[in-house]
Amino acid sequence: MDGKNPLSKFNCGEPEVDRWAQRSAHKLHSKQRNKVYILREAGGETPLAFFSLSLTLHDNGKLLRQEDRDGWRYGAPFTYLDWLGVARSRQGIGLGKLLLSKAMELTAEIHQIAPVYGLALRSLNKNTTSYYEKLGFAIAPGEVPEGNPLMILPIFTILALID
Repeated sequence: MDGKNPLSKFNCGEPEVDRWAQRSAHKLHSKQRNKVYILREAGGETPLAFFSLSLTLHDNGKLLRQEDRDGWRYGAPFTYLDWLGVARSRQGIGLGKLLLSKAMELTAEIHQIAPVYGLALRSLNKNTTSYYEKLGFAIAPGEVPEGNPLMILPIFTILALID
């Protein structure tokens, strides 16, 4: 993502995602605060979809199993899926799942270098919470499902999926 912001006109129809893509993605990527991945057609310039990853640390109370909370006593590192968006014109054809799969692969690669507990994200609403649950994510302990819950896909699940 060099030069001007290729997501400056991105529109997935979700105002919060669009606003972040248009205003913050390029700036934060340039400052190396996160890594933004953009999907385009071969030879094309228009973004069809994007996702953003960073690393974060969560308190061990957010981990899914007691044995994990015991093992990560001082908190656990995660690959964090900051944002994921698919252009309105391309929704419903599997691009979101494709990008999520890539985020899982990258999480597994990071885990080979330095252990991470898994992939985490904040769901935007009830619909996305339900969608992510169907893909194997679980709501972290203490999170309110009706809000924007922290959702976790543990590394052992990711490794089993990509094997």
